[in-house]
Amino acid sequence: MNKRHVVLVLVFLILIVSTTFSFDAAKATKAFKAYVEDFKKEESQLPVISRLKEDLEDLALYRLYKLQIAGSVEKKESTTTIPDLLTDHMKSLGEGYFSSEEEKIAYSAFLSWIATDVSGKKFQVGTINEMPAYSLTFNSYSSRIRAAAPRVYESWIAYSLGLLKERPESFPEGKLPIPNTFNEFDLSVTIDRSEQEEIASITDEEILKQLSKSIQGISNKKYDVSKLFNDKVDERVNFISGRLPDTLAGLEDSTKNLLRLWIYRAFSLIDEAPFYPDSIPISEINIPGFVNSVPLEDPNYEKISSIIVNDNLIMMQLNFALKMIGNNVYSPIGLIEADIANEAKKMVAPLLSTLGQIRNNLSGEFVASVSAKPSFGWMRIFAYVLIVFLSFTYMKILKKYLLYIIVGFETLYLLFLSNPNQNAFDLSLYAITIIPLLVFATLITLGRVLSKKRRVFDLLALALILLALLLPFVKLYRNVPELSMEKFPEFYNSIYYDKLKNDLFESPDSLFNIEVRKLTSLISSELNDLKRGYRVVIPNMLNDLAKNTGTTFSVSGTRLRLSMPSFADYLSIENEPEYISQFEDLQKSFKSFVRNSKRNYSQYRRVLGNIENMAEKIVIYAGNPLREDFEKYLVKTLGNKQEYMVAVDNIEKAISDEMKTEPVSASISPYKIPKYTYILLGIFLLVATTIIFKNFVLSMLEGILLVIAFIGTMGTKTLDIFVQAGTPHLKLSVNSGISIWFFVLFAVIIVLAEIFAFISYRKGRESA
Repeated sequence: MNKRHVVLVLVFLILIVSTTFSFDAAKATKAFKAYVEDFKKEESQLPVISRLKEDLEDLALYRLYKLQIAGSVEKKESTTTIPDLLTDHMKSLGEGYFSSEEEKIAYSAFLSWIATDVSGKKFQVGTINEMPAYSLTFNSYSSRIRAAAPRVYESWIAYSLGLLKERPESFPEGKLPIPNTFNEFDLSVTIDRSEQEEIASITDEEILKQLSKSIQGISNKKYDVSKLFNDKVDERVNFISGRLPDTLAGLEDSTKNLLRLWIYRAFSLIDEAPFYPDSIPISEINIPGFVNSVPLEDPNYEKISSIIVNDNLIMMQLNFALKMIGNNVYSPIGLIEADIANEAKKMVAPLLSTLGQIRNNLSGEFVASVSAKPSFGWMRIFAYVLIVFLSFTYMKILKKYLLYIIVGFETLYLLFLSNPNQNAFDLSLYAITIIPLLVFATLITLGRVLSKKRRVFDLLALALILLALLLPFVKLYRNVPELSMEKFPEFYNSIYYDKLKNDLFESPDSLFNIEVRKLTSLISSELNDLKRGYRVVIPNMLNDLAKNTGTTFSVSGTRLRLSMPSFADYLSIENEPEYISQFEDLQKSFKSFVRNSKRNYSQYRRVLGNIENMAEKIVIYAGNPLREDFEKYLVKTLGNKQEYMVAVDNIEKAISDEMKTEPVSASISPYKIPKYTYILLGIFLLVATTIIFKNFVLSMLEGILLVIAFIGTMGTKTLDIFVQAGTPHLKLSVNSGISIWFFVLFAVIIVLAEIFAFISYRKGRESA
């Protein structure tokens, strides 16, 4: 554990000591470690880990077939990452998988460890905090805390002030003052034991200090009940005064005063009120400290009274105001309760800040609890540097064998010890050495081939490079029946099956759906243009004819008959410019329609062809449930309108043969299997060093190591399939042998490389 992690642990321990801790960080960390350890076992014991391994296999299958069928082209806003997919896994889990909040939070953090484990990235605090599952779980916990905290703090403040007679169980005794200022009153406060314990567990000293200040502030405050009463009276009087008749214009202040006096009299707070209406009943209300400050005499009161008493609306509003004011309880308890609620709400923000600190500290605990895998592969670089240094200083005899030692050992390390998929250093090293070496060898060879002194020897080097570049794209297996979608029936019930359908054809952003929308748009556009020709263009021509010549129309069965007069002024040859212009307009409309129609039809055939090709690709690899869902989608999307049915028929005809055949398994390229990836890198290194250095011994050494690695890899029956960067590998047992073409091409490259090296060696000997 480094110093940073020690500091995080100490800070977290201090936080624990300063509170009565119900949220158990140690329990969360223990659960996290248990998840990691159980995941590493061949046979996991925890149900949630067993479920995770099943979902990870389904996730890998989803990604494999998504890439096989639709490729990796996605809109940025619709792209799903592995953390997103792992979050979907957690959302699908029932509450029965977790017995506590600590386990749930620990598991959400554990999923971020899974994401880094499959991607080979470093597991750190930032990785956890960026995990959507962790954020959602902690946010859910924070929301519950946000809702519960005010209730708990209200009970603590009420108990301190003497308003709550029963002591809350989690009340921080000795840390909050208990002045008992208002013990003559009682206040009903909801107390939930679990909420009390939970809030107490994350209440730190800073929040307790703020609570203490709030308690003292409320305790020292003088509560004026009469002010509360007068505020309610002013509120109702202002409401009534906002709707006064025009006859009281300019008398607003006097009207308000008279209304106040009537209200005071209605509650027996004053003995007399000017012109008080007999229709308003008088009751009693006790307002401690009430003093009337409204003048009892005003020359306008009599006029105002006569207007108000005869205004039914104002009298109705006044009676309603008296009911509203009378329904309120005018005692200090109401004011105190409001202040307690306000002070309790003020504690939520600092509490959530504390919760954020707990989240970060807990993330640090999770990271510290998992020991990183030590990697010493990078130390070989120092060994190479040391060997180079010795070969030029103290052990010059090594200079003769320097190339053999470094290239030979690096080839040995690459083929038998390295794991570039999990080791960023090795991946970076090979990216900046092997690939540039091969590019350099290619440039040298092209320069020689294109020169006037071109030799067969140079063409052999070019052939060697081309074959090496071709090898990664030759299928590793002719067919792997075990990888057929039908071999994974449980996949159709997984959460990732729906995502596969979404990516292939259901989502508006899927390539198939985009093409379908283009198709329906073209069909609708063409149909509308055609209908317009028959409904608008041609009828307009006939209407003009009828209007200008008196021609009549009749329908006989399915035939339209025209009855034209033998002659009309419109038909006169002198009128040729007018009627010919109408024919020209009609001709233009028809030409425009024909031009657009041909373009639409051409695009329709192209888009339909794209859709048919995509549909065929989906059906070729799809298992029967996916094929059925795809057919349902076609009928639902294109079968809802009659004009689209021709497209449905064409698509179904295009996929009819594939629907009758067994699903084809996804193809496996050599670079999809890590062990063969290392062999490909070894081939690139062999070709590059053979062409550049022309050293027969070195080439033989590399060739022998490659053949040994190839034979060892070829015998394995368990495939570890690399699907995509950051995606879990798919482990699969197969009975198929590798493709004969891959084997032959590999052998040809090895033989050609040795022939090239041997010829170079012989030429070197002869020139010497």
